[in-house]
Amino acid sequence: MPEGDRVIPYATIRQAIIDRQSLTAIYDNYVRHFSPHILGRDRSLEPAVVAFQYGGGRMGGLPNAGEWCFFHVSGLKDLSQNRDPWMPGRAVGKPKDLIVDIDVSA
Repeated sequence: MPEGDRVIPYATIRQAIIDRQSLTAIYDNYVRHFSPHILGRDRSLEPAVVAFQYGGGRMGGLPNAGEWCFFHVSGLKDLSQNRDPWMPGRAVGKPKDLIVDIDVSA
């Protein structure tokens, strides 16, 4: 959804969950390739997303098999859809309890 020349991150993430699409963004100064799974609000009512990060970097490194992660939507910069397949992630370790008000989930 355009807002001037920028795309609204929340709407982009929401549609990516519905369409099972992967995204790329910069978060904490690392390029992140991820598949979003749960979008809503965290305990402080800030928009947030639980995603499976399968590529890019992060502090401490990213395991070869990928890792579940939690992002505040406001911290995702240069967000865009990529052509990678949507990754379901591992069955264990999904931090779903960090989102207390779920808008949409995969």
